[in-house]
Amino acid sequence: MKQRIIGLDLIRIGFAILVFAFHSHIHFQCSYGILNRFVSMGAIAMTGFFLLSGYSLAFSNSNSDFFFKKNFISFYKKRLISIMPLYMFVHIVRMFVWNNEPMLNRILMFPIQTLGIQSWFSTLFGHAHNGGSWFISCLLVCYFVFPLIHILFSHLSKKLTMVLLLVLVFIMLWSPLVTIKLQTNSIYDNPFFRC
Repeated sequence: MKQRIIGLDLIRIGFAILVFAFHSHIHFQCSYGILNRFVSMGAIAMTGFFLLSGYSLAFSNSNSDFFFKKNFISFYKKRLISIMPLYMFVHIVRMFVWNNEPMLNRILMFPIQTLGIQSWFSTLFGHAHNGGSWFISCLLVCYFVFPLIHILFSHLSKKLTMVLLLVLVFIMLWSPLVTIKLQTNSIYDNPFFRC
């Protein structure tokens, strides 16, 4: 039986609402009155959402064995059903109804956006609906790799798991120094770091 932590789910819902408000404030200049300064910090909520989502997924799937095809399919099916219908609606409307980009750009980006992998292309952020759906693309990537990461970590010794976690923490702490010193793209929106 899957376990849930309802309090964390409520906090995640709050973070998701704040992320929506953040994007609507940036992209559509929606005003939230006295909350505008709070809403403008929505990027923090996005990071919190990913952290809590990862913890919740690990907690609720701690007894799942993703080596079984049934568990894999069930996991992906639930995530796709909860995300893809609305995402595809926005994608289709933005690509064909409400889009001022040249047709060649739309055609080039159509498969990337249909698959939800635009977050792998940091320079697409300003095109079509990518500024608003970047969050969804990162979610899809993280959901895709979660069972694979779960399989990897569940079959490693505790010592090897700790070594791997320390390496990942080092990468997370070192990478901002590289981006600042070499003035490269931010790692904030990179799906590797989201995962």
